[in-house]
Amino acid sequence: MAVKREDIMLHRKHSRYMAVLLLLLTLALFFTSCDYTRKVIGTWDSEDTLNVQGIEANRLVFSEDGSGYASGSGGTVTFTFVLTDDTMTFRFPDIGWGVQYTVRGDTLTVRDCVFTRTGPASGIQ
Repeated sequence: MAVKREDIMLHRKHSRYMAVLLLLLTLALFFTSCDYTRKVIGTWDSEDTLNVQGIEANRLVFSEDGSGYASGSGGTVTFTFVLTDDTMTFRFPDIGWGVQYTVRGDTLTVRDCVFTRTGPASGIQ
């Protein structure tokens, strides 16, 4: 049974559509994963404290570029961060650690510490 030229052309056409579809799905997945970071961008304050590298932090600031800082009694410590849907990973020059977090509107909960968004990201040091 011989393969018709029309069948080959149809197969190539479908292959191109599948390649474009795969590319679009990959891009959609990439941009969706970025949404986790967008949820926490800004300045967050709390009456509670969260121990971040020895600093009893009652302020967390997250910037769009993945950098941030924690401040409170004892000073300020800078970090970079990575988010998944439920884990926030703080990275420091010598160590990194992850904690569970949730964001609901302007409320960020990290471990048992509840922060409220008080403004945009500012003063990244």
